[in-house]
Amino acid sequence: PGGPTSLHTAVEAGLETFARTYAEQGISSVAFPQLGCGNGGLDWEADWVPYVFAGLVAFLCGHLLYGVAFLQLGASPIGPAVSALPCLLLLVLTYRWILPRVDPPMKRPVACYMWVITGMLLCASLTLRHPASTLIIAGAWGFALSDLAVARQQFIKASPRNGLWGTPLYFFSQMLLAASLAMVPPG
Repeated sequence: PGGPTSLHTAVEAGLETFARTYAEQGISSVAFPQLGCGNGGLDWEADWVPYVFAGLVAFLCGHLLYGVAFLQLGASPIGPAVSALPCLLLLVLTYRWILPRVDPPMKRPVACYMWVITGMLLCASLTLRHPASTLIIAGAWGFALSDLAVARQQFIKASPRNGLWGTPLYFFSQMLLAASLAMVPPG
């Protein structure tokens, strides 16, 4: 109780050996399928879905908090009027692309995540007349689009390509959002 289970200990030891071996071989990037499931005898839903779900919740909270921060900067009704259609289009296309491929226990959390991202984009659009709006809106859209690389990796097709465009877009978007703080007066 409270400590690591034998499953966690075995996975941790295996991953440490894996990392050490691949570092010795000079390999710097690896994509994992549903590790240990199928022939490995682990149950995907019981053993791994909770970790995927926890990561989803953590990022969902980040999107929510960005939305709340954007709301603090004042609201321009023009922003949502301009961005409602692109946001709706992203939501519908993402729903149609991803949800049919998501395992049943993850469908509701993934759908909720998509709605929260859409809400964050709409909140970012409320800043349209703020001096930092260009950075905020571009950063929010980049953040949302980088999540498509994660979704593709997790639910559609695991490939190093996902990280090649998703990871730089994610970090660039975070830098845009951080840079926007320089244009927000204190207080």
